[in-house]
Amino acid sequence: MTASPLASTPGRTLFGLVAAETLSGLGTQLSFVALPWFALRATDSPARMAAVFAAELVPVALLGLPSAMLVARVGIRAAMRLADLSRAVLIAMIPLLDALGVLSFPLLLLLVCGVGAFTAPYLACQRSVLPEVFHEEVTVARANSLIEGGTRFAAFAGPAAAGALIAAVGAVNVLWLDAVSYVISFLLLGLLPLLPGGGGRSSADDQGGVSAGLRHLLRDPLLVRLAGATLMYGFLFPVLLATLPVLTRGRFGDDPAVLGWLLAAWGGGSVAGSLLAFRLAGRVPPLRLGGFAACVTALPLWALALPLPAVAVGALLVVSGVCVPVLNTAYITVITLRPPEALRTQVMTALVTGNLLAGAAGYLCAGALLEASGPVPVFLTAAIVASAGALLLTRVAATHGNAAASAKAITLEIPETQS
Repeated sequence: MTASPLASTPGRTLFGLVAAETLSGLGTQLSFVALPWFALRATDSPARMAAVFAAELVPVALLGLPSAMLVARVGIRAAMRLADLSRAVLIAMIPLLDALGVLSFPLLLLLVCGVGAFTAPYLACQRSVLPEVFHEEVTVARANSLIEGGTRFAAFAGPAAAGALIAAVGAVNVLWLDAVSYVISFLLLGLLPLLPGGGGRSSADDQGGVSAGLRHLLRDPLLVRLAGATLMYGFLFPVLLATLPVLTRGRFGDDPAVLGWLLAAWGGGSVAGSLLAFRLAGRVPPLRLGGFAACVTALPLWALALPLPAVAVGALLVVSGVCVPVLNTAYITVITLRPPEALRTQVMTALVTGNLLAGAAGYLCAGALLEASGPVPVFLTAAIVASAGALLLTRVAATHGNAAASAKAITLEIPETQS
């Protein structure tokens, strides 16, 4: 069998993917602070602030799964570049229309919805390309951890910079930098020769379309449980993060710099966790590693309900944030490698879709609770969901903890079905 050309110079491809993710992630993190702060200050409504977050995720319900067919037809490179360029234009429209005095709240929601429509295929492409470049479980896990590292570095540096920039130029003007970051990512991805191109016959057509990926997911007991954990954490983190702007306004002097540093504390912990995940990849079975990380993630969240100063809140976010990339690297490695190669994009897109929809529900629930009762009930909700996710992943690790991630090693765990 002829070796795939993707395997000839994988380092360059991985470097480009990490660089593109880090650059666009930095811009996205600027928006992650600026958009809710802008919405909260403009409307004085936590529910409307949460609706802005949710608006980016809801379109995945309609466009997430069909986007896998687009990826299969045009290729990973074209799909990722289309997503970057489209999001650059849509993000840039927000400060432009605000400067013209015509940016209404419904129009803001519409533009944010447009950004969300291009998010799911990008994320699915990003993860699905790794098994084509790295064919071994350990190398896929380490590649995942490097991409997680780029993402988490952006989650550390972006919010801290955003707090200072918001104070200097205003929240809405910070969005110009996000648009520029997407343009740079678009150009960078065009220079990577190892990303699969498009054209030709679609693997989705060969395997029965996107629905085949969803059917494969539902027939696999391990993937179903991991998908359940994914939905829990997809709900959890938006609930937690949506609370921080309201907490900052009510308890920490309405200072965007404090909000930026709280989010940076979470991101800084995640950077350290990415380094830890890289070191642990291949040394600890992924499911056992994920179960342990889930338990440690949950513990600090219970203390957030206490009336703590900003420094203590930041410290708790650091501790919990350390475990997030370890958790992600562990179960994403299994989810990425377990499906057949022809169905990986479809399965990943289904999981990304569910995760982002759970996030939309998390934001809306957080907004309603914040409007009615303030931050404490929301922090308690986050702690309860994190504990439930830890219990589920601990049980999965106890059952499948020594299994390899590759589909070949665990075929016997999947019940035979008629195609």
